[in-house]
Amino acid sequence: MEQQSSSLDVARAGYYPTVQAGVSAGRQGNVGSGQTFSVNASQMLYDFGKVGSQVSRANADVQRQYAQVLIVVDDVARKTAQAVIEVRRFQLQEIAARKQIDAITDLLKVAQARVSLGASNQADPVQAGSRLDAAQSTLHFIRTQLLQWQSKLRQLVNEPLPASISVSPEPELLQATQLITPDLNQVPQVQVALLELEIARLQLNRAKADQLPTISVSAGLDQNMGELRNTQNDHDYNLMINVTNSLFEGGALRAKQRAAGHAITSAQENIDDVSLGLKERWQSISDQIAGLETRLPMLASRKKSITETRRLYREQYLSLGTRSLLDLLNSEQEIFQAELEWQNAVHDLLQARLDYVQATGQMRTVFDLSESLVAEARQ
Repeated sequence: MEQQSSSLDVARAGYYPTVQAGVSAGRQGNVGSGQTFSVNASQMLYDFGKVGSQVSRANADVQRQYAQVLIVVDDVARKTAQAVIEVRRFQLQEIAARKQIDAITDLLKVAQARVSLGASNQADPVQAGSRLDAAQSTLHFIRTQLLQWQSKLRQLVNEPLPASISVSPEPELLQATQLITPDLNQVPQVQVALLELEIARLQLNRAKADQLPTISVSAGLDQNMGELRNTQNDHDYNLMINVTNSLFEGGALRAKQRAAGHAITSAQENIDDVSLGLKERWQSISDQIAGLETRLPMLASRKKSITETRRLYREQYLSLGTRSLLDLLNSEQEIFQAELEWQNAVHDLLQARLDYVQATGQMRTVFDLSESLVAEARQ
Protein backbone atom coordinates (compact mmCIF):
# COMPACT_ATOMS: atom_id res chain seq x y z
CA MET A 1 0.00 0.00 0.00
CA GLU A 2 2.79 2.46 0.86
CA GLN A 3 4.55 1.71 -2.43
CA GLN A 4 1.38 2.35 -4.44
CA SER A 5 0.69 5.55 -2.48
CA SER A 6 4.20 6.76 -3.30
CA SER A 7 3.59 6.04 -6.99
CA LEU A 8 0.47 8.21 -6.75
CA ASP A 9 2.54 11.07 -5.31
CA VAL A 10 5.02 10.68 -8.17
CA ALA A 11 2.21 10.90 -10.74
CA ARG A 12 0.72 14.01 -9.10
CA ALA A 13 4.12 15.71 -9.25
CA GLY A 14 3.53 16.09 -13.00
CA TYR A 15 1.10 18.93 -12.23
CA TYR A 16 3.80 21.01 -10.53
CA PRO A 17 6.67 23.03 -12.04
CA THR A 18 10.19 21.69 -12.34
CA VAL A 19 13.24 23.76 -11.48
CA GLN A 20 16.77 22.83 -12.52
CA ALA A 21 20.14 24.44 -11.91
CA GLY A 22 23.62 23.64 -13.15
CA VAL A 23 27.11 24.88 -13.94
CA SER A 24 29.02 24.29 -17.17
CA ALA A 25 32.69 25.05 -17.84
CA GLY A 26 34.68 25.44 -21.08
CA ARG A 27 35.96 27.77 -23.76
CA GLN A 28 33.66 29.88 -25.91
CA GLY A 29 35.48 30.71 -29.17
CA ASN A 30 37.79 33.72 -28.89
CA VAL A 31 36.01 35.17 -25.91
CA GLY A 32 37.83 33.08 -23.38
CA SER A 33 37.30 30.36 -20.84
CA GLY A 34 34.96 30.32 -17.86
CA GLN A 35 31.86 28.90 -16.32
CA THR A 36 28.18 29.44 -16.96
CA PHE A 37 25.60 29.11 -14.20
CA SER A 38 22.12 28.19 -15.46
CA VAL A 39 18.70 28.14 -13.79
CA ASN A 40 15.68 26.86 -15.70
CA ALA A 41 12.03 26.36 -14.67
CA SER A 42 9.17 24.87 -16.63
CA GLN A 43 5.47 24.35 -16.04
CA MET A 44 3.12 22.14 -18.00
CA LEU A 45 0.08 24.11 -19.18
CA TYR A 46 -1.91 21.52 -21.10
CA ASP A 47 -1.03 17.96 -22.11
CA PHE A 48 -4.35 16.52 -23.34
CA GLY A 49 -4.67 14.29 -20.25
CA LYS A 50 -1.21 12.73 -20.05
CA VAL A 51 -0.62 13.56 -16.38
CA GLY A 52 -4.30 13.13 -15.54
CA SER A 53 -4.30 9.62 -16.94
CA GLN A 54 -1.15 8.80 -15.01
CA VAL A 55 -2.63 10.11 -11.75
CA SER A 56 -5.87 8.19 -12.30
CA ARG A 57 -3.85 5.05 -13.10
CA ALA A 58 -1.82 5.43 -9.91
CA ASN A 59 -5.00 5.99 -7.89
CA ALA A 60 -6.58 2.88 -9.42
CA ASP A 61 -3.43 0.93 -8.53
CA VAL A 62 -3.82 2.03 -4.90
CA GLN A 63 -7.47 0.94 -4.86
CA ARG A 64 -6.60 -2.38 -6.49
CA GLN A 65 -3.88 -3.02 -3.93
CA TYR A 66 -6.33 -2.23 -1.14
CA ALA A 67 -8.87 -4.69 -2.59
CA GLN A 68 -6.15 -7.33 -2.75
CA VAL A 69 -5.37 -6.65 0.91
CA LEU A 70 -9.05 -7.23 1.70
CA ILE A 71 -8.88 -10.60 -0.07
CA VAL A 72 -6.01 -11.61 2.21
CA VAL A 73 -7.83 -10.29 5.29
CA ASP A 74 -10.99 -12.20 4.37
CA ASP A 75 -8.95 -15.37 3.89
CA VAL A 76 -7.21 -15.02 7.26
CA ALA A 77 -10.55 -14.33 8.97
CA ARG A 78 -12.07 -17.41 7.30
CA LYS A 79 -9.13 -19.61 8.31
CA THR A 80 -9.41 -18.39 11.89
CA ALA A 81 -13.16 -18.99 12.05
CA GLN A 82 -12.68 -22.37 10.38
CA ALA A 83 -10.10 -23.33 13.01
CA VAL A 84 -12.52 -22.33 15.79
CA ILE A 85 -15.24 -24.51 14.26
CA GLU A 86 -12.87 -27.48 13.83
CA VAL A 87 -11.54 -27.20 17.38
CA ARG A 88 -15.11 -27.27 18.68
CA ARG A 89 -15.95 -30.20 16.37
CA PHE A 90 -13.14 -32.38 17.70
CA GLN A 91 -13.69 -31.30 21.30
CA LEU A 92 -17.25 -32.60 21.11
CA GLN A 93 -16.11 -35.72 19.28
CA GLU A 94 -13.57 -36.32 22.05
CA ILE A 95 -16.38 -36.16 24.62
CA ALA A 96 -18.39 -38.67 22.58
CA ALA A 97 -15.37 -40.97 22.24
CA ARG A 98 -14.75 -40.92 25.99
CA LYS A 99 -18.41 -41.73 26.63
CA GLN A 100 -18.10 -44.69 24.30
CA ILE A 101 -15.00 -45.90 26.14
CA ASP A 102 -16.79 -45.56 29.50
CA ALA A 103 -19.81 -47.49 28.18
CA ILE A 104 -17.66 -50.32 26.73
CA THR A 105 -15.60 -50.44 29.93
CA ASP A 106 -18.82 -50.94 31.91
CA LEU A 107 -19.89 -53.73 29.54
CA LEU A 108 -16.47 -55.36 29.91
CA LYS A 109 -16.87 -55.37 33.70
CA VAL A 110 -20.35 -56.85 33.39
CA ALA A 111 -19.07 -59.55 31.02
CA GLN A 112 -16.20 -60.43 33.37
CA ALA A 113 -18.62 -60.64 36.31
CA ARG A 114 -20.97 -62.92 34.37
CA VAL A 115 -18.07 -65.18 33.38
CA SER A 116 -17.01 -65.50 37.03
CA LEU A 117 -20.60 -66.47 37.89
CA GLY A 118 -20.74 -68.96 35.02
CA ALA A 119 -23.53 -67.05 33.31
CA SER A 120 -21.50 -66.35 30.19
CA ASN A 121 -18.49 -67.70 28.31
CA GLN A 122 -15.02 -66.20 27.93
CA ALA A 123 -15.77 -64.92 24.44
CA ASP A 124 -17.79 -61.96 25.79
CA PRO A 125 -14.88 -60.29 27.68
CA VAL A 126 -12.63 -60.88 24.67
CA GLN A 127 -15.10 -59.16 22.35
CA ALA A 128 -15.56 -56.27 24.78
CA GLY A 129 -11.77 -55.88 25.15
CA SER A 130 -11.34 -55.77 21.37
CA ARG A 131 -14.02 -53.10 21.05
CA LEU A 132 -12.39 -51.15 23.89
CA ASP A 133 -9.04 -51.17 22.07
CA ALA A 134 -10.74 -49.90 18.90
CA ALA A 135 -12.53 -47.14 20.86
CA GLN A 136 -9.26 -46.02 22.44
CA SER A 137 -7.62 -45.93 19.02
CA THR A 138 -10.47 -43.74 17.76
CA LEU A 139 -10.03 -41.42 20.74
CA HIS A 140 -6.32 -41.14 19.96
CA PHE A 141 -7.08 -40.17 16.36
CA ILE A 142 -9.61 -37.54 17.49
CA ARG A 143 -7.12 -36.15 20.03
CA THR A 144 -4.49 -35.85 17.31
CA GLN A 145 -6.87 -33.92 15.05
CA LEU A 146 -7.86 -31.68 17.95
CA LEU A 147 -4.24 -30.85 18.81
CA GLN A 148 -3.49 -30.03 15.17
CA TRP A 149 -6.40 -27.63 14.88
CA GLN A 150 -5.61 -26.06 18.24
CA SER A 151 -2.07 -25.45 17.01
CA LYS A 152 -3.37 -23.80 13.81
CA LEU A 153 -5.78 -21.62 15.79
CA ARG A 154 -3.04 -20.61 18.24
CA GLN A 155 -0.82 -19.52 15.35
CA LEU A 156 -3.62 -17.52 13.76
CA VAL A 157 -4.67 -15.61 16.89
CA ASN A 158 -1.18 -15.51 18.41
CA GLU A 159 -2.66 -15.86 21.88
CA PRO A 160 -3.15 -18.68 24.41
CA LEU A 161 -6.34 -20.66 23.82
CA PRO A 162 -9.04 -21.40 26.41
CA ALA A 163 -9.31 -24.94 27.72
CA SER A 164 -12.40 -25.47 25.59
CA ILE A 165 -14.62 -23.54 23.18
CA SER A 166 -17.99 -23.74 24.85
CA VAL A 167 -19.91 -21.21 22.77
CA SER A 168 -21.11 -22.22 19.32
CA PRO A 169 -21.00 -19.58 16.54
CA GLU A 170 -24.09 -21.18 14.97
CA PRO A 171 -26.64 -18.46 15.90
CA GLU A 172 -24.44 -15.63 14.57
CA LEU A 173 -23.61 -17.41 11.31
CA LEU A 174 -27.25 -18.41 10.81
CA GLN A 175 -28.39 -14.83 11.25
CA ALA A 176 -25.59 -13.53 9.03
CA THR A 177 -26.40 -15.83 6.11
CA GLN A 178 -30.10 -15.04 6.37
CA LEU A 179 -29.46 -11.29 6.17
CA ILE A 180 -26.99 -11.40 3.29
CA THR A 181 -28.18 -10.27 -0.14
CA PRO A 182 -25.42 -11.30 -2.56
CA ASP A 183 -23.89 -8.37 -4.44
CA LEU A 184 -21.00 -8.91 -6.84
CA ASN A 185 -19.71 -5.39 -6.24
CA GLN A 186 -19.19 -6.21 -2.55
CA VAL A 187 -16.77 -9.05 -3.31
CA PRO A 188 -13.07 -8.01 -3.29
CA GLN A 189 -12.23 -10.34 -6.19
CA VAL A 190 -14.78 -8.53 -8.36
CA GLN A 191 -13.47 -5.17 -7.17
CA VAL A 192 -9.96 -6.18 -8.25
CA ALA A 193 -11.25 -7.30 -11.66
CA LEU A 194 -13.19 -4.03 -12.17
CA LEU A 195 -10.15 -1.98 -11.21
CA GLU A 196 -8.00 -3.92 -13.65
CA LEU A 197 -10.48 -2.96 -16.37
CA GLU A 198 -10.29 0.67 -15.25
CA ILE A 199 -6.48 0.53 -15.33
CA ALA A 200 -6.55 -0.90 -18.86
CA ARG A 201 -8.86 1.92 -20.00
CA LEU A 202 -6.57 4.51 -18.44
CA GLN A 203 -3.62 2.95 -20.22
CA LEU A 204 -5.51 3.38 -23.50
CA ASN A 205 -6.27 7.03 -22.64
CA ARG A 206 -2.60 7.64 -21.91
CA ALA A 207 -1.55 5.95 -25.15
CA LYS A 208 -3.90 8.23 -27.11
CA ALA A 209 -2.73 11.32 -25.22
CA ASP A 210 0.90 10.49 -26.00
CA GLN A 211 0.13 11.08 -29.69
CA LEU A 212 -0.95 14.68 -28.95
CA PRO A 213 1.32 17.66 -28.15
CA THR A 214 2.21 19.02 -24.75
CA ILE A 215 2.06 22.79 -24.13
CA SER A 216 4.33 24.25 -21.47
CA VAL A 217 5.95 27.50 -20.41
CA SER A 218 9.63 27.75 -19.50
CA ALA A 219 11.96 30.45 -18.18
CA GLY A 220 15.70 30.45 -17.74
CA LEU A 221 18.76 32.45 -16.77
CA ASP A 222 22.36 31.87 -17.90
CA GLN A 223 25.03 33.83 -15.99
CA ASN A 224 28.64 33.79 -17.21
CA MET A 225 31.48 33.63 -14.68
CA GLY A 226 35.28 33.68 -14.79
CA GLU A 227 36.85 35.24 -17.93
CA LEU A 228 33.38 35.34 -19.47
CA ARG A 229 31.89 37.50 -16.72
CA ASN A 230 32.83 40.91 -18.17
CA THR A 231 32.01 40.14 -21.77
CA GLN A 232 29.36 42.12 -23.61
CA ASN A 233 26.67 39.48 -23.03
CA ASP A 234 27.60 37.99 -19.69
CA HIS A 235 24.03 36.92 -18.93
CA ASP A 236 20.99 35.72 -20.83
CA TYR A 237 17.28 35.52 -19.97
CA ASN A 238 14.59 33.52 -21.75
CA LEU A 239 10.83 33.05 -21.42
CA MET A 240 9.14 30.73 -23.91
CA ILE A 241 5.93 28.92 -24.68
CA ASN A 242 6.75 25.40 -25.87
CA VAL A 243 4.69 23.01 -27.93
CA THR A 244 6.31 19.59 -28.19
CA ASN A 245 5.14 16.40 -29.79
CA SER A 246 6.68 13.11 -30.79
CA LEU A 247 6.86 12.75 -34.56
CA PHE A 248 8.22 9.23 -34.81
CA GLU A 249 8.98 6.50 -32.29
CA GLY A 250 9.16 3.47 -34.54
CA GLY A 251 5.47 2.63 -34.10
CA ALA A 252 5.70 2.44 -30.29
CA LEU A 253 2.69 4.70 -29.68
CA ARG A 254 0.33 2.67 -31.86
CA ALA A 255 1.67 -0.53 -30.33
CA LYS A 256 0.83 0.84 -26.86
CA GLN A 257 -2.71 1.56 -28.04
CA ARG A 258 -3.14 -1.96 -29.38
CA ALA A 259 -1.74 -3.44 -26.17
CA ALA A 260 -4.14 -1.36 -24.06
CA GLY A 261 -7.05 -2.48 -26.27
CA HIS A 262 -6.13 -6.12 -25.74
CA ALA A 263 -5.81 -5.48 -21.99
CA ILE A 264 -9.36 -4.05 -21.94
CA THR A 265 -10.73 -7.14 -23.68
CA SER A 266 -8.87 -9.45 -21.32
CA ALA A 267 -10.05 -7.51 -18.25
CA GLN A 268 -13.69 -7.67 -19.42
CA GLU A 269 -13.41 -11.43 -19.92
CA ASN A 270 -11.87 -11.78 -16.46
CA ILE A 271 -14.80 -9.88 -14.92
CA ASP A 272 -17.22 -12.27 -16.60
CA ASP A 273 -15.24 -15.32 -15.42
CA VAL A 274 -14.97 -14.08 -11.82
CA SER A 275 -18.66 -13.14 -11.71
CA LEU A 276 -19.79 -16.47 -13.13
CA GLY A 277 -17.54 -18.40 -10.76
CA LEU A 278 -18.92 -16.52 -7.76
CA LYS A 279 -22.55 -17.08 -8.80
CA GLU A 280 -21.89 -20.79 -9.23
CA ARG A 281 -20.20 -20.91 -5.82
CA TRP A 282 -23.11 -19.08 -4.19
CA GLN A 283 -25.53 -21.62 -5.64
CA SER A 284 -23.35 -24.59 -4.70
CA ILE A 285 -22.98 -23.44 -1.09
CA SER A 286 -26.71 -22.64 -0.85
CA ASP A 287 -27.52 -26.15 -2.05
CA GLN A 288 -25.08 -27.62 0.47
CA ILE A 289 -26.64 -25.59 3.30
CA ALA A 290 -30.15 -26.68 2.31
CA GLY A 291 -29.09 -30.34 2.18
CA LEU A 292 -27.45 -30.23 5.62
CA GLU A 293 -30.42 -28.41 7.15
CA THR A 294 -32.69 -31.16 5.82
CA ARG A 295 -30.37 -33.94 7.05
CA LEU A 296 -29.88 -32.70 10.61
CA PRO A 297 -33.39 -33.55 11.92
CA MET A 298 -33.05 -37.05 10.44
CA LEU A 299 -29.73 -37.58 12.22
CA ALA A 300 -31.18 -36.27 15.50
CA SER A 301 -34.08 -38.71 15.17
CA ARG A 302 -31.66 -41.55 14.47
CA LYS A 303 -29.67 -40.69 17.60
CA LYS A 304 -32.82 -40.79 19.70
CA SER A 305 -33.92 -44.11 18.18
CA ILE A 306 -30.56 -45.82 18.68
CA THR A 307 -30.33 -44.56 22.27
CA GLU A 308 -33.72 -46.13 23.01
CA THR A 309 -32.61 -49.35 21.32
CA ARG A 310 -29.54 -49.51 23.55
CA ARG A 311 -31.69 -49.15 26.65
CA LEU A 312 -33.92 -52.02 25.55
CA TYR A 313 -30.94 -54.23 24.63
CA ARG A 314 -29.35 -53.64 28.03
CA GLU A 315 -32.55 -54.63 29.83
CA GLN A 316 -32.93 -57.73 27.67
CA TYR A 317 -29.29 -58.71 28.24
CA LEU A 318 -29.24 -58.22 32.00
CA SER A 319 -32.78 -59.30 32.91
CA LEU A 320 -34.07 -61.67 30.26
CA GLY A 321 -30.90 -62.96 28.64
CA THR A 322 -32.46 -62.63 25.20
CA ARG A 323 -29.73 -60.33 23.94
CA SER A 324 -26.03 -61.06 23.60
CA LEU A 325 -23.15 -58.84 24.67
CA LEU A 326 -22.35 -58.39 21.01
CA ASP A 327 -25.73 -56.73 20.52
CA LEU A 328 -24.88 -54.26 23.29
CA LEU A 329 -21.42 -53.58 21.87
CA ASN A 330 -22.91 -52.98 18.44
CA SER A 331 -25.48 -50.59 19.87
CA GLU A 332 -22.74 -48.60 21.63
CA GLN A 333 -20.82 -48.36 18.39
CA GLU A 334 -23.94 -47.28 16.49
CA ILE A 335 -24.64 -44.59 19.08
CA PHE A 336 -21.10 -43.29 18.75
CA GLN A 337 -21.27 -43.30 14.94
CA ALA A 338 -24.64 -41.53 15.02
CA GLU A 339 -23.24 -38.90 17.37
CA LEU A 340 -20.24 -38.37 15.07
CA GLU A 341 -22.46 -38.08 11.99
CA TRP A 342 -24.66 -35.55 13.74
CA GLN A 343 -21.68 -33.51 15.01
CA ASN A 344 -20.05 -33.59 11.58
CA ALA A 345 -23.26 -32.40 9.94
CA VAL A 346 -23.63 -29.57 12.47
CA HIS A 347 -20.08 -28.35 11.93
CA ASP A 348 -20.18 -28.92 8.17
CA LEU A 349 -23.20 -26.63 8.16
CA LEU A 350 -21.24 -24.01 10.10
CA GLN A 351 -18.38 -24.29 7.62
CA ALA A 352 -20.80 -23.96 4.69
CA ARG A 353 -22.34 -20.82 6.18
CA LEU A 354 -18.85 -19.45 6.79
CA ASP A 355 -17.92 -20.16 3.17
CA TYR A 356 -21.05 -18.34 2.04
CA VAL A 357 -20.14 -15.30 4.12
CA GLN A 358 -16.69 -15.21 2.53
CA ALA A 359 -17.96 -15.87 -1.01
CA THR A 360 -20.32 -12.89 -0.73
CA GLY A 361 -17.57 -10.58 0.57
CA GLN A 362 -19.20 -10.09 3.98
CA MET A 363 -16.45 -11.43 6.25
CA ARG A 364 -15.39 -8.00 7.51
CA THR A 365 -18.99 -6.96 8.12
CA VAL A 366 -20.02 -10.13 9.95
CA PHE A 367 -16.88 -10.18 12.10
CA ASP A 368 -16.88 -6.38 12.57
CA LEU A 369 -13.46 -5.88 10.98
CA SER A 370 -14.26 -3.20 8.39
CA GLU A 371 -13.54 0.04 10.22
CA SER A 372 -10.26 -1.04 11.80
CA LEU A 373 -8.99 -2.49 8.52
CA VAL A 374 -9.84 0.61 6.50
CA ALA A 375 -8.01 2.82 8.99
CA GLU A 376 -4.99 0.53 9.12
CA ALA A 377 -4.74 0.00 5.36
CA ARG A 378 -4.83 3.73 4.62
CA GLN A 379 -2.08 4.65 7.08
